Order: sequence, then structure tokens, then C-alpha cells
Amino acid sequence: MRGFMIVRCSECGNSFSVAVPVEGDIVACPVCEADYEAFVRDGQVRLRAYVYEGVDPGEL
Repeated sequence: MRGFMIVRCSECGNSFSVAVPVEGDIVACPVCEADYEAFVRDGQVRLRAYVYEGVDPGEL
């Protein structure tokens, strides 16, 4: 069972709680919808800005 952690959005400054992510999980800020990717460094889960790669078809 995973716990929860409090994170702060670097885009809007909002603090929010999320289930502790595993490596590669995508976490979104509920206010500004900025996306973050989880990674593990020194045994701790951290978040970094997620950059979408690939073709963006835009709105249909």
C-alpha cells in the first residue's frame, strides 16, 4: 500500500497531495494542470517537469 506525499507545483506554487508515485508515473497539478514525471534519486521520490515528446495532433 502506497502512502501520500505533499508536493508543490513549480508553475503556480500550489501545494497538493498525491499517492507516492513510482518511477515514471506522471503527476498533474490540479490547479494549472502542469505535468511532472516521478523519478528516484538517492532513494527518494522526486518530481521533474514532464516534457511531452512525439507528434502533437492538436485539437480535432
